[in-house]
Amino acid sequence: MVRDSRAMADQALALHQAGRLKEAALLYDRALAQRPKDAALLGLAGALQLQLGKAGVAARLLRRSLAENPADADTLHNLGFALMKLGEAGEAAGHFASATRLAPDSPAAWMGLGQALRSQGEVEPAIAAFRRELALAPDHAAAMAVLGTLLDQAGEAAEGAALLRRAVEWQPGQASWRNGLGLALHHLKQFAPAEAAYREALRLDPELDAALGNLARLLLDQRRGAEATALLEAGFAAREAKRRPVPAELLNALLDARMQACDWRGREELRRRILAAGGELPHLLYHEIPPARFRQMVEGLVAAARRPALPAPPPRKPCLDIIRLGYLSNDFHAHATAYLLAEVLELHDRARFHVTAWSTGPEDGSAMRARLRLGVDAFQDVAALTDAELAGRIAADGVELLVDLKGWTEGSRLSALASRPAPVQVAWLGYPGTLGAPWLDYAIVDPVIAPPGADAHFTEALIRLPHCYQPNDRQRQVGPAPGRAAAGLPPDGLVLACFCQALKITPEVFGIWMRALAATPGAVLWLLEAAPEAMAHLRREAAARGIDPARLVFAPRLQLDAHLARYRLADLALDTFPYGSHTTASDALWAGCPQLAITGEAFAGRVSTSIVTAMGLPELAAPGLASHEAMLLGLCADAPARAALREKIQTRRMMAALFDTPRFVRNLEAAYAAVIERHRAGLPPAPISIAPLA
Repeated sequence: MVRDSRAMADQALALHQAGRLKEAALLYDRALAQRPKDAALLGLAGALQLQLGKAGVAARLLRRSLAENPADADTLHNLGFALMKLGEAGEAAGHFASATRLAPDSPAAWMGLGQALRSQGEVEPAIAAFRRELALAPDHAAAMAVLGTLLDQAGEAAEGAALLRRAVEWQPGQASWRNGLGLALHHLKQFAPAEAAYREALRLDPELDAALGNLARLLLDQRRGAEATALLEAGFAAREAKRRPVPAELLNALLDARMQACDWRGREELRRRILAAGGELPHLLYHEIPPARFRQMVEGLVAAARRPALPAPPPRKPCLDIIRLGYLSNDFHAHATAYLLAEVLELHDRARFHVTAWSTGPEDGSAMRARLRLGVDAFQDVAALTDAELAGRIAADGVELLVDLKGWTEGSRLSALASRPAPVQVAWLGYPGTLGAPWLDYAIVDPVIAPPGADAHFTEALIRLPHCYQPNDRQRQVGPAPGRAAAGLPPDGLVLACFCQALKITPEVFGIWMRALAATPGAVLWLLEAAPEAMAHLRREAAARGIDPARLVFAPRLQLDAHLARYRLADLALDTFPYGSHTTASDALWAGCPQLAITGEAFAGRVSTSIVTAMGLPELAAPGLASHEAMLLGLCADAPARAALREKIQTRRMMAALFDTPRFVRNLEAAYAAVIERHRAGLPPAPISIAPLA
């Protein structure tokens, strides 16, 4: 019988090696019936079942083999792959790790470990595994491609792009690798080669959804919205012709393209389809989402992103005689955030605070950049650092309280804070909503933005400043008013201005504006210049509502002083909804123009109300669109009321809390001191409300 079982095993192995898998499987089964504890035979039978695509059967056989011989690297490796196919990446990673210890020179074991770690979101350990695999097999194109993609995800796009370029040189026909190369180049802002890579990926595989979506977003980044829309619509038509479902990410990209172009066709249907498919709405803040649901969505996005786990910094002892305060931003240059923040940095009490600024954005050579450098104790340009390097730099600087000014907006480096390089981490100013990130302790708000009961809508503990949460710089210069003709305005007639970005304009708000124009002969709507397709769509929408498109005037983008001067020609500054006016509202009031506000439910829709309230003009805020429209129509018809508002603004401008920057800084510092007092006492984050200073 022994001779028969050994003969069967030998014959099964021969058939296995010859590729006659089903015949070999039958003989393996018969041999195992006689030798059920033969580790080698169990391992071969498990490997064959893996080849047949029967991962569950393979895993059972391979586990039995390991029970007899736990130190077989090949069996550990094969069991790892079987578990990966069964969705058990965590257990698979353990078996691959054991295989690498037993066979440290096995490229396959390191490749398997890297794949398992990657599937669990363990980016940094996966990168280390793939680096080891490539050191053993430097010509393995698949490993180059995966490692390049991981490095790009970890913020090391330059090295990632180099590896992906090598991979596609070895295997030019891999569409997904071309797409990965395009994405890395896209992140490096090398738009022309990125576009070429995406287009080559689509030539190789016209149905590669990721490449289509990425190419569309590249076109949008270059303000080529019409091309992006046409590309996506053609892709949709091709998929629907083949009865292929359109994935949520492509629906998202089309809605994004149309929103940026103020093309509102099918907006609600696209939103419905995206949400039904479990997808992510583009520009989440621009949709009317209840705050509780918004928190759930943001937390879900943060959890799904699987950002790399960075090593935690070593513990530090605080410098008890002073608070080491740091600000992190991509916007320390000629940017709206800098225009709000500059004087705050300059007015911090240097006897109580040491202030560091970490800039992850460009050096634009502007006067604002130079001013910001002088306004802090230490200014560091860290744009070139990876997330891990940035976290290490922050930790090494010994900052006790770190304020992130960007949130999840473009250029965010919030992921670098996941390892908690500072003991206390605070969100402020850059993102009007909860960040959903468990490594942020506090968010700075005010009682209007976050009224009683709003705490449940934030993952952070709330710091409520007594007035508006938004600072202002009293050094902003307002130039002399241009002539109406020079500004492109007609010689007379009411001027309704909204200098928000076109993306904020919704059909509901635009309809209110058109009804105001219809009720006010000679009035014009003054908007900020946008992409050509956006301006064309807005003109078409006006005509569809019976308004002459010539009554829409688009203002070119100018330097800040000249831009603010234009408000002297505006009779009323209009609000948007659900994402309202923020910096633009402060700009209007600083320049002396009455700013209307629509009070929404969410953070992004309450900032304009907070601003006019801090200006001492709460009567300019209306709860919801209907009451806002009534207010707008009333003011359009009431010249004395408009004149009285402008006089109030002029009288109160330098006394109002909105523009009292020294008082704002003292309140902010009181908040920072309260936060640090809790931290030093070993207390967890908790809501903090700052009482108004006299």
